[in-house]
Amino acid sequence: RTGDKILYISGQSRQSLFELLVSRVYDNPAISLHVKLVERWHEELVKAHHRRMHADHSWSLDKLYNEMRLLGTTISDTQPLRNWLKGDTLRPQDPEDLWRLAEIFDLEFVKQHYKRIHKAGGRLHGLHVSLSRRLNLWLQDGTPDLFADTSGYEDMVDEELGLTLR
Repeated sequence: RTGDKILYISGQSRQSLFELLVSRVYDNPAISLHVKLVERWHEELVKAHHRRMHADHSWSLDKLYNEMRLLGTTISDTQPLRNWLKGDTLRPQDPEDLWRLAEIFDLEFVKQHYKRIHKAGGRLHGLHVSLSRRLNLWLQDGTPDLFADTSGYEDMVDEELGLTLR
């Protein structure tokens, strides 16, 4: 579109600038464990759900929702379940919902590590928000000239990890 700017990075696949930043952060060894925990619970949930659907052809998100309600979930409909199965959310709002899913589908790993998984998802969510804010501020500042000397530009993304945007 008129006025859009394109940043070409040799060897990179086409993606948004935000996706590029997130992929670089995910490559950081300090973050990779968080990523693996979240990926593992998503994978196990999807596999277990598909196994249940094949074993019980009447299985549905409504049935899963009803089982979650019996175990005490506070979600109000099936939409969060759909988001979890699609991997659209990093983690449920309530860490106990991870335990509930693990109980329903007998996911031993998730049952053992649900609090760590929830914390990891929260950590990644915080990084996404921080990166998004900084990228938006950077773009709102008139997108500094990408060819100018920006060696002095540095913004702290996560102090605990020492992650900076340069």
